[in-house]
Amino acid sequence: RLAWFHRNSHQLEDMVDQADEPALYFKAVLAYRDHQAGLPVSHPVRLDACASGAQIQGVLTRCWTTCEAVGLIGDQRKDIYSELLKHMPEGSYSRKDIKDATVPYFYASTAKPQEVFGDDVDLYYQAVSKALPAVPEYIALFLEAWPEYATEYRVTAPDGFDMVIPVMQRTDHRVELPDGSSFTHVLRHNEGKKSGLSIVANVTHMLDGWIVRQMKANCPFTLLTNHDCFGAHPNHMTHIAQRYLDCLVWLAENDVLEDIAAQLGVNITVPKNPDLVEAIKQSKYHLS
Repeated sequence: RLAWFHRNSHQLEDMVDQADEPALYFKAVLAYRDHQAGLPVSHPVRLDACASGAQIQGVLTRCWTTCEAVGLIGDQRKDIYSELLKHMPEGSYSRKDIKDATVPYFYASTAKPQEVFGDDVDLYYQAVSKALPAVPEYIALFLEAWPEYATEYRVTAPDGFDMVIPVMQRTDHRVELPDGSSFTHVLRHNEGKKSGLSIVANVTHMLDGWIVRQMKANCPFTLLTNHDCFGAHPNHMTHIAQRYLDCLVWLAENDVLEDIAAQLGVNITVPKNPDLVEAIKQSKYHLS
């Protein structure tokens, strides 16, 4: 990224049309020109987590392979979507295809991978199991923890925040009108069911929320947050990266997964790994 910038710093204005978000790109270019002119800059920088769902799943299960794949170990900027693409038939899929399937799969969706990969879906699952073994393990754990026929489930986050999720069912009612026309009335109602997928995403997002609250509590400056994207004045970005890493280190050190599982009626033990914790503390590209 830096090399690209240095090659093109003299012609940034001419490249607006190539940007994914032209307005944001141009705003950043103007901020850089102000910096060159010696003017004060208030343009916020934003850093994104490298696959935050898999990062959380990796530290909770204390999986070295997964943590390494998502930038929590080592000094290289990892892109898990490009890595997974290497395991698929050459030329058949794009990085976007991989991301479109993988993000929903992190939260237990099998429909999207099937839609994207069709007959190759087993190859995709094999690739995930090899590169991100924590993900299928984590998904299986919480699918097992689904509270059969309960009308809600509850989990308390490490800071005491209570997540209460009602179990909702959908019923379609076909309504026939006197003039011969008809329509479908969709009703969502609070009713338990034998199994469900949403618990995987909800537990992970609960911990996403915990991380955001910890970040806001420990950053003595204006912090912009959007899920796993954190923004602030450029002077503060090293501090932000460290605070985010502190959260993941804490999750790796403590029995968070065991506690959450126990709240849902499942008893598990995840062996502690001090070497993993020390390796995570040295991460360079957990945010990028």
